[in-house]
Amino acid sequence: MKNSGEKIEKTKVGKFLQDKLPEVAARFTGVLPDQGVLGVLKRVVDGSPELSTEDKMEFERLAKEQEISAQEQVTRRWEADAKSDVKLAKYIRPVTLIALTVFFMVLTVWDGMDVAFMLQRIT
Repeated sequence: MKNSGEKIEKTKVGKFLQDKLPEVAARFTGVLPDQGVLGVLKRVVDGSPELSTEDKMEFERLAKEQEISAQEQVTRRWEADAKSDVKLAKYIRPVTLIALTVFFMVLTVWDGMDVAFMLQRIT
């Protein structure tokens, strides 16, 4: 997947589906190949009696290649942000992670301090 906005029919997975299961490929025309779509397609392919075991393994390989490619793009984006001279690009992800972690920890402690939450001793 060279372009993150690439539709599924332009990918290797989409071309595989067009060759092997054209009726399934027609239903997924125009969608972006994210984890949800690939998960649904994997279930359809696994449950298809029309495909051989080799075809199912080939689909699995293509789906994994697509996921690896997408992860490599994310890694390159993060590396570019880290090398950037723009402070916001460098610090937005770590600051967001720290802020959300602190927020949820405070929220958890605050919720746990509720009187109704306290366990009563059974005698």
